[in-house]
Amino acid sequence: MRILSFDIESCTGNPYDGSLCSFGYVVYDNGKITEADDLLCNPLPKYFTLGKWGEEPTLKLAYPVSAFRKSPRFDKIYPRIKELFSDCDFAIGFSMGNDHKYLNNACDKFSLERISYKFLDVQLLVGLVFPELKNLGLKAPAEKFGIEFLAHRSDEDARVTLEVFEKVVSAYGKSFKDFLNDFGIEFGTNGQKGHVGCYSVEAINQRIATGSKAVRKLLFDGYKRVAAENVQKKNSLLKGKYVAVSEKITAGDETLTKRIVATVFASDGNFQNRENAPDMVIANDGDKSISRFYHTKNPNFEVITPDVFFERYGVFEYPFNDTEAALFHYTEVISDSEENRNQR
Repeated sequence: MRILSFDIESCTGNPYDGSLCSFGYVVYDNGKITEADDLLCNPLPKYFTLGKWGEEPTLKLAYPVSAFRKSPRFDKIYPRIKELFSDCDFAIGFSMGNDHKYLNNACDKFSLERISYKFLDVQLLVGLVFPELKNLGLKAPAEKFGIEFLAHRSDEDARVTLEVFEKVVSAYGKSFKDFLNDFGIEFGTNGQKGHVGCYSVEAINQRIATGSKAVRKLLFDGYKRVAAENVQKKNSLLKGKYVAVSEKITAGDETLTKRIVATVFASDGNFQNRENAPDMVIANDGDKSISRFYHTKNPNFEVITPDVFFERYGVFEYPFNDTEAALFHYTEVISDSEENRNQR
């Protein structure tokens, strides 16, 4: 098994301005490190801005600015980076969301093909085995395992990430394959359109079990996506209409939410989105949370209670699976492009 552990540093913290300034890596081949390096490049921004203007930056890179300015541009180190990914079975990193963005953005800025690879985020793996470390930075598991390192030096972060990865899999006490299977871990992918994060079905189910407001919001979006692909149209009573649902309903009554979603799609309707204001808002009497809809392009929408809604359009059911619904969120492509970022 050949693994590429990598980390990226930026001179601004902005993943859309060509600010990638170092790509550090460690290659792990059949139980040992065979190669490590920190590839520096001269970033595009004129200034290194890692703190408030006129103040000492809270984040300090491991090299002086002059070291980066004397280094080649990204397009000169790109061939080696691409080769590293292609030569390894998969990549790992720690809290990798911005790393993918920095890398994809650098490719875009120099009109280079984005690099395709699959990956595991070690931050996720740590939280599965050690819940008390869930969503914490690399420093926390490093301290737990007694690993010393120089922070914000890319090859050092890559090395520590690899050591933490080994410690976590070892602590679980089973083979790496069993570790992936037991937690339902799926590799993330990066490609030409962006990246899809890695995820754990076990972790998703644990999150669903909390029943929090954030989870209900996520599931509501998932129900809509499942229904759009699977609910058969029974009539055209809502054709051309856009429906919104009060947050008090979507956050408080899962069964009612599922029925509303199934009925809207069975009646050939759609849900309100950024481009289309609601024609109808489903809410109980006295629900003040719907006030936000009055600021949309159509403030003259109809407010209708769930009971009246079902009397008018019928009650349709669909056997929604919460895990299936949530997976739509975890498997969507994050575009990582300046154009799509500006449109959000």
